[in-house]
Amino acid sequence: RVLRWPFRIKLDEDIGDMIPGAYGITLPTDLRDPYSNKNILAVRIGRDNTPLSYESKTQFDRHFLGIAHTTLTTSITGASTTLVLGSSGDFNESGSVYIAASSISETIDTVAYTSNTESTKTLAGVTGIADSKSSGVDIWQGLSFGTPTAYTIDADSGKILFNVPFSDDLAGENVFMDYYSEMTAYDSDADTLDEPEYDLFVSYLKWKIGYRLSNG
Repeated sequence: RVLRWPFRIKLDEDIGDMIPGAYGITLPTDLRDPYSNKNILAVRIGRDNTPLSYESKTQFDRHFLGIAHTTLTTSITGASTTLVLGSSGDFNESGSVYIAASSISETIDTVAYTSNTESTKTLAGVTGIADSKSSGVDIWQGLSFGTPTAYTIDADSGKILFNVPFSDDLAGENVFMDYYSEMTAYDSDADTLDEPEYDLFVSYLKWKIGYRLSNG
């Protein structure tokens, strides 16, 4: 089967760096069937190459019971006093939230707020923003950060998700994946075949050309 051809295995592929407060990384674009884990052989994280176990989305979601999560919809700076979120309905009326870093050079911000207007998805009276943040970063309430032990595949976002958002200590460490890559599409005479037994294409092309000629 194409899915199990050994020459399509990619080993120790660095698929991204761990950003503090984030819990997802975009899947490789050449992963065969990015909608499940059936073509993923292994996922390991960090300098210790810690192996992770796969969990179904249903199992995975249990790690986030009682946790509020959304993303920032507008960029902010250290002078910002409001946070506009994708949704604020699950967050307390006042308190504090964690804002994930935008890059590996930043850390997780713990910021306080005094009000939550659900109709506009806005937290106001915000203080404690240390770094400027871009829109799209994760916002959390009610959880701890650390080192993941499991992962799942989120087909909607095209990401691999981890059961624990990355701590500051993991900033910049790598995520490695062993997987079966997608078969290359050939549609031009100029394409270079990456198959080890490419001679088989000669016989196929002879048959295909002959078939086309016999049909006019």
